[in-house]
Amino acid sequence: MTWFKVDDRFYDHPKVRRLGKDRAAAIGVWTLCGSWAADKETDGFVPAEVAQRYDPRERMAARLVAVGLWHQDTVEGETGYRFHDWHIYQPSAEKAQAKRKVRQEAGRRGGIKSGQTRRSKTEANASAKPEANHEAKTNPEPEPIEAHLPAQGTTTATHAHEREHGETPTGPGITGPRSADALRLVDRTIGPNFPAETRTALARETSTLLGQYEPELVAQALEAWKTRTGIGPRILPSLVADLVKTANGVPERSERVRSSPSRAPHGASTGSKRVDKALGFLDQVEMVKAELAAEQSRKLLEGGVSA
Repeated sequence: MTWFKVDDRFYDHPKVRRLGKDRAAAIGVWTLCGSWAADKETDGFVPAEVAQRYDPRERMAARLVAVGLWHQDTVEGETGYRFHDWHIYQPSAEKAQAKRKVRQEAGRRGGIKSGQTRRSKTEANASAKPEANHEAKTNPEPEPIEAHLPAQGTTTATHAHEREHGETPTGPGITGPRSADALRLVDRTIGPNFPAETRTALARETSTLLGQYEPELVAQALEAWKTRTGIGPRILPSLVADLVKTANGVPERSERVRSSPSRAPHGASTGSKRVDKALGFLDQVEMVKAELAAEQSRKLLEGGVSA
């Protein structure tokens, strides 16, 4: 987990004071986008379309640029904003990834050492009680089945860990249990006309989305992405979220959502198999969104930042 840190004197920073009456609204946008950038490990870059989620007209974004808290920037042809002095106050993506690897390796070594300790204790007990062991072998008593079962939740947790950390290579620059499906979906939807680097980046985003949404919904988002200009692969989750909102009957200001199908009444068919399948998962999506919002609020309350 990567934290977006805020300094406890940030409220009185000269740049914040220069925001004047827009202070609360602008810093709200600044904080939400900072949390997004830390989670996505973009080194402080926020695509314009992400900023528009919290600032549809980008008026607060312009104020943040004016006082120097943000700078306009472009990454891989995608326009957006970059936090001022991000690397001074926040860990870089490279450092965050290196820290995770160190923790994973420490956990792996700890597991090996724990297993060796258990084996040593077993061998010591066997040597200290030869007569008891002999009696147990000659007069065995059946053990309850529960003694050989893993602790409750162990199997699920182990499988979840394997799914999350699976490293089965299926293409250049993308790994994981859903990578093959993601690559096939991108190739089928996007086609060969885009650069290999762009298709690989789209496949990475698609692989993550396939764990949360139906393939038909992700395919619709890819189709929408293909028709847009000036956006990068990182915006794909936002397009999926817009499709879900549209299917749920939530109006959007963006023209790209106005042309999307609206949600039919409960139990009715929209005439589109893809949308009908997506509707079946909307309740689960809303629950996940609520949990994410609660977690984000907890981070803002407990974390700490710097300008």
